[in-house]
Amino acid sequence: MPGPGKARTVMISPHVSESRIQKQIADILTIRGIVFCRSRFDKRTTIAKGWPDFTLAINGTPIALEVKGETGKLSDAQKACHEGMKRNGWRVYVVRSIAEAVDILNHYLRL
Repeated sequence: MPGPGKARTVMISPHVSESRIQKQIADILTIRGIVFCRSRFDKRTTIAKGWPDFTLAINGTPIALEVKGETGKLSDAQKACHEGMKRNGWRVYVVRSIAEAVDILNHYLRL
């Protein structure tokens, strides 16, 4: 873990797995000091079916990120959950790369 004032490099690869993208997003959120909730994948879920991979808030805006691989598609449960979240003021995004996630985070950090 780098000490104060030391930069940490996050490697970006054009074709990576969903789990790798999720790890990179978690690393970036942690580095930036953004509190987030991440769905678990190693155990049966206890949260709503279709809930996004990451939920967080930046400057008072609730944001949800669903990570999909290059050809991954949303399940019906994910579509329904995401639509319900949008109706309640959430900004919901499907991201396929770490670059997409960083662009979204940077947008809300600038507001």
